[in-house]
Amino acid sequence: MNNITKEKVSETWQKVFPNSRVYIKNHCLGEGFSCYCTLAKDKSETIHNILENDPLNYSFSLYGNDYEEYSSFIHIKPENQYLAYSSKRIRKKNIKNLTIEKLEKRFLQVKQLVVDNKENFINLKFDISEKIS
Repeated sequence: MNNITKEKVSETWQKVFPNSRVYIKNHCLGEGFSCYCTLAKDKSETIHNILENDPLNYSFSLYGNDYEEYSSFIHIKPENQYLAYSSKRIRKKNIKNLTIEKLEKRFLQVKQLVVDNKENFINLKFDISEKIS
């Protein structure tokens, strides 16, 4: 069993994305847990108080020493005038023998994508610089 706990995951996320949110829940069967991360610290910072409207939707699971990402993306300005927004996928990554250092490196890669697209986010109800400082 690895030494990665829910608390360490949350701590690492907050280190990379201060003033943001990570929701962690245990898996129903077996070991491990799932995480859902956003830039907003709570739903009051999202459009219409819906967490799914956050510009960053990032989710993954930890099973023992294995890390598996799910469909994760950022919402950006629409490429088509008839859309409310467009999405840019975060390249899915799975990691074997996960360590906190590898997890932090992955979070920093996600942060770089956010930084590179910060001008393309729309309708933010928070200061993006507080989330990526």
